Amino acid sequence: QKRPSRFDRKYLFPDPNVDQREAYCRFWQAKLKSNKEIEFPDRLCRAIAEITDRFSFAYIQEAFVAALLALARRGSGAGERRTSGASADAWIVVSDDAGDGLDKLVLWVEIQKQIEILREGI
Repeated sequence: QKRPSRFDRKYLFPDPNVDQREAYCRFWQAKLKSNKEIEFPDRLCRAIAEITDRFSFAYIQEAFVAALLALARRGSGAGERRTSGASADAWIVVSDDAGDGLDKLVLWVEIQKQIEILREGI
């Protein structure tokens, strides 16, 4: 006898719109509120939502998890930037955020990298 299973049907869930993606970022903002090492201002939620078009909630979650793991691997001092001295791993910051200061936020810098990596797989 053949009985139905969860693999017998496919369900289409459209990708979230920008407002839904922003709301999901606010969920992550609330989760990280107690973490004093990660700066996550309100304007960052909209910025992340705007660069995650065509991302499902699962892809956005993966971007957050990967970014947070990358920051954790760096350990204490992950939020510090080098401003002097020449070395192979010095940061070069190119600002394209219209002067709102997002490029100074380590979470923003890292999540952009992770989103770019994930976008290659879409």
